[in-house]
Amino acid sequence: MLIYPDEMALIKAHPYFAHIENDADIKWFLQCMDAKLETVPEGSVLCTKDEKTEFVPVVLKGETDVPVPNFGLWPQIESESGLSHSIIALVPPVTVTTTAESMVIWMRVMRLLKPCNHHCDFHEYFVQNLQ
Repeated sequence: MLIYPDEMALIKAHPYFAHIENDADIKWFLQCMDAKLETVPEGSVLCTKDEKTEFVPVVLKGETDVPVPNFGLWPQIESESGLSHSIIALVPPVTVTTTAESMVIWMRVMRLLKPCNHHCDFHEYFVQNLQ
């Protein structure tokens, strides 16, 4: 994912990315999360109440009708296989719509909340910052 300097500044300023200061670490983390950086128009629905989602939005710039709730408050849908306890989706407790053009990072749920085998400090920081 190509990240421009002004976008990197927005990412670093977001509270979820506190204590992750190295650009290379942020880029690695976003790649690991299958993250997508997107500018969305006013009136876009970022998440719909009670609909499971495999990607969660982090609003870097713009406005929404209600704040995106902390992901720790979203109900989790676990793997159905019984062999894995990986979270495969989250269910938002509210519907969130943009009220202005917004810049959003979308991150894959199952990679976001369950750190991989690398145990990267920056991933741990991100998960702690969600609480």
